[in-house]
Amino acid sequence: MNFKKIFFLIVFLFLGIFGYRYFFKNKTNILLKDDKKEKNLYLVNVLDKETFDDANIKGSINVDFENVSSFLNDIKNKNVPIVFYCANYYCTASDEAALMAYKKGFENVYLYKGGMAEWYKASKNDPSYLYNGPARLEYLQIVIPFENEKEDVNTFDSVTKKNKYEILTTQKLKDLLIENKIL
Repeated sequence: MNFKKIFFLIVFLFLGIFGYRYFFKNKTNILLKDDKKEKNLYLVNVLDKETFDDANIKGSINVDFENVSSFLNDIKNKNVPIVFYCANYYCTASDEAALMAYKKGFENVYLYKGGMAEWYKASKNDPSYLYNGPARLEYLQIVIPFENEKEDVNTFDSVTKKNKYEILTTQKLKDLLIENKIL
């Protein structure tokens, strides 16, 4: 009788540990599997889920920065455009995500450095800048323009002599989203 209890306890413990690991390590893959089939553009917010739920650009998906690498590994088409954004100009997670995509061989990588804060500010003057969420977090009030978008040293690859990724203005992002029928 004790042997059966111990055996079942070990089996349930084993299933629990590996089930937990599978779900949380592959959480991004599980949530995005259906999205990947027909996407012609990925608009990726790399902030944590709580911040994403507070405010995100309409049509974007949330891939927490820690999961960006596995997310990119799951995308088979290296030509699909991918736009990364985070909070604002001070946030560098989207810069790192764009660089990661470039290093993995993606051809059409974009970075929206203004992030959700700049998009939110634009929405105050023009309601066509659509976003989801209550937009209550303080970071949305911090919008400091990036001084020289075109000459960001992180975007130039000295080996290939080409840009690693393009930095988008708010208007260029909006145009890209309209062109791809996201907005």
